[in-house]
Amino acid sequence: MIFSIEFRQQTEEQYLRENITIDCLDIASCVDDIEGLVVVFYKQPQREPLVTCHLTLILRGHKSVHIYEHEADGFSAFEAVFQRLMHKLGEKAALMPAINFAQSQKMLVGGTTCQL
Repeated sequence: MIFSIEFRQQTEEQYLRENITIDCLDIASCVDDIEGLVVVFYKQPQREPLVTCHLTLILRGHKSVHIYEHEADGFSAFEAVFQRLMHKLGEKAALMPAINFAQSQKMLVGGTTCQL
């Protein structure tokens, strides 16, 4: 599985990297069809001082899912992206019977249980 976190333009915060790693690895351990998760943080000159979080979810045999959010800081941007990711995974579960969610479509993510 591909897993990558990239911080551009001085957006890196160590605690954020650790939290993202935990959340993404929890998702990957619960969803068999994930081939990769790529998270990129950056600032755009026209949106300063907002931080953009771009998450790419690569699913086996399906188109990649791209999610973007712009927030005041990296943590808020990732939280918004993560909520949208959980929603997208719930939608894909309805369309893809091959996805195997642990515990009857409940996932343990970052220490909390999220219903998909």
